[in-house]
Amino acid sequence: MLNTSLGMIKGVGPKKQIKLERLGLHVFEDAVYNWPRSYVDKRDVKYFSQAEEGMGAVFEATVVSVGGTPSYGKRKGLLKIGLTDGMAKGEAVFFNAAWLKGRFQAGQTYLFYGQPKRQGAKVTLFHPEFIAHDDPKIDQFLRIEPVYNLTEGIGQKDMIKLHGSVIPLALPYVEENLPEDMLDHFDLPAKGWAVQQMHTPTSVEDLQKARRRFVFEELFSLQVGLLFLKKSFGDQKGKVYQAKNQALDQFLATLPFSMTPAQEKVWLDIQKDMYSDKNMNRLIQGDVGSGKTLIAMLSMYLAVLNGKQAVLMAPTEILAEQHFESYQKQFAPLGVTVDMLTGSVKDRKSVLGRLESGESQMVIGTHALLEDHVAFQDLGMVITDEQHRFGVRQRNKLSAKGMVPEMLIMSATPIPRTLSLILYGDVDVSVIDQLPVGRIPIKTRFIKPNKYDDMYEYIRKQVGEGRQAYVVCPLVEDSEVLDLQSATSIYERMSTTIYPDLKVGLVHGKMKAKEKDAVMRSFASGETDILVSTTVIEVGINVPNASIMVIQDCERFGLSQLHQLRGRVGRGQYQSWCFLVSGKLGKIAQERVKTMVETTDGFKIADKDLELRGPGELLGTRQHGVPELRLANLSKDGDLLRQTQAAAVALVDKFTQEGDSETRVLIQRITKPLFKEFSI
Repeated sequence: MLNTSLGMIKGVGPKKQIKLERLGLHVFEDAVYNWPRSYVDKRDVKYFSQAEEGMGAVFEATVVSVGGTPSYGKRKGLLKIGLTDGMAKGEAVFFNAAWLKGRFQAGQTYLFYGQPKRQGAKVTLFHPEFIAHDDPKIDQFLRIEPVYNLTEGIGQKDMIKLHGSVIPLALPYVEENLPEDMLDHFDLPAKGWAVQQMHTPTSVEDLQKARRRFVFEELFSLQVGLLFLKKSFGDQKGKVYQAKNQALDQFLATLPFSMTPAQEKVWLDIQKDMYSDKNMNRLIQGDVGSGKTLIAMLSMYLAVLNGKQAVLMAPTEILAEQHFESYQKQFAPLGVTVDMLTGSVKDRKSVLGRLESGESQMVIGTHALLEDHVAFQDLGMVITDEQHRFGVRQRNKLSAKGMVPEMLIMSATPIPRTLSLILYGDVDVSVIDQLPVGRIPIKTRFIKPNKYDDMYEYIRKQVGEGRQAYVVCPLVEDSEVLDLQSATSIYERMSTTIYPDLKVGLVHGKMKAKEKDAVMRSFASGETDILVSTTVIEVGINVPNASIMVIQDCERFGLSQLHQLRGRVGRGQYQSWCFLVSGKLGKIAQERVKTMVETTDGFKIADKDLELRGPGELLGTRQHGVPELRLANLSKDGDLLRQTQAAAVALVDKFTQEGDSETRVLIQRITKPLFKEFSI
């Protein structure tokens, strides 16, 4: 029954079926778990005096007049219904709906639902829903009503009718997938009852109980699956590395700085992994400039000192080249052979030969490292830089090129602790939450249109002192729909009108790779003074001389993205500035700007971004190979997250120790909704 096509429902013809499929609704089961995005409580009937502008509400009122303009020709007429609730006057207005006139009678009482507009004491409802007070179906009107996601050609009434038809038919076939003792222990309702309450809640309390049950199930399922992924990785016995303290100390002594306590703590975590037979699978989180590169160098060097090869994979060719130059500078004097493999490396054949023979001990590269013909003699350490650019499958493909190599993931995208439990439930997490001594914090300011000239003048002054600037725009070209300044139009204005005497560059995603590369190299080398760009520079180049970041139409960017863009500057010895530019800020955009101005702490910013946008958008969880969360809100469901994590650990431990078939079936049943191809 759950696999029955929605086309079998009365009123769902071929055209409507295609539209439903756009929403991911194909069979009964899809509709059962198509949770409403919100709810409207129509049980609370208000007086006109209680009306709040724009806030949907139900009003009980008596008709005092029925009038308007007649329809003629193509004009359908305007219908105005004069109302009173006994204390104040109101009005219901319907455009192009003169045909509704016969539905209203003076002196009769109705219930209206709509978003009120106020003109003094008078309240107007435009196109409200309505029902006569003596209508036998009034109970269906006065209820908590679900609000579903829609697509063109499918309205709320269509969706409510569809779910009203499907749920009663499907409900007898919805199977419970949580054990009874777990339902009792965590006070969770049965699945069938909870499904019904999610679509047709009888009270706010019952709806909250139903939602809590499915949030629990979602988080529990996810964490059981991730624990098995982590276990399958950790069960592989890795190489037990030997301590090489003397050589490592000599390497550290060549550096012009000391490790911060945060770096030392993370380095201890890595050594603990490498000196045991546990196969390392660790994420290193840290803001830009926190010192992740040194940790990567130490880890790779320790692998090389133990006779293994080590790989660092970067997201762009320029970043790979910059890493390669710094690695060669540090390790060539120590007798370590460092190679680079990218799509445009000229001596590719000889590099591949050195990798396969083992002559090359460290290699820095891009996605080119993932190609099937790239082979290593004895790969022992794999590091991916800027993890959110690489999916789980890519990580695993690179890992498969060695005999159970150690895996280290570097991320400059701070992730809230709660979200890291989800995104990285299959890895251990270490955090570098401290910047090196002497690093100058970036100053951030919001710039309104009347201050643009002052900002342009300050940029000119900075360039005159030898610095460089980024200007980032949300669009490549001008749009007829969006009132935003594009990278192309700003580049033209800056290069011809504002800074005709300076070297201004332009880079965006529609350019060919070679063109982009040439522009970015010109900026990195200091030839270009100002780089106008889209977000392609979010991860890309390290330019310590760049001290200004201008983010145009900043309301178009999320908090984490704003923080990433800001991290492009502040990498050198100069005071750096980030200017957030906009002529119009909505409520959420104001919150983002306020947060950016007040703090440079990436973890505080990530927590705020999670609160404002939710986990799905924060990093694009699909890129991680992690299922999407449909109900759970990690900024509000932290307590449930901790409960489900403890329950998941207990269940997986039980299976590990006992391995009985009943627990196996339970785990497969629990993980099926989120992990379609999961097996144990």
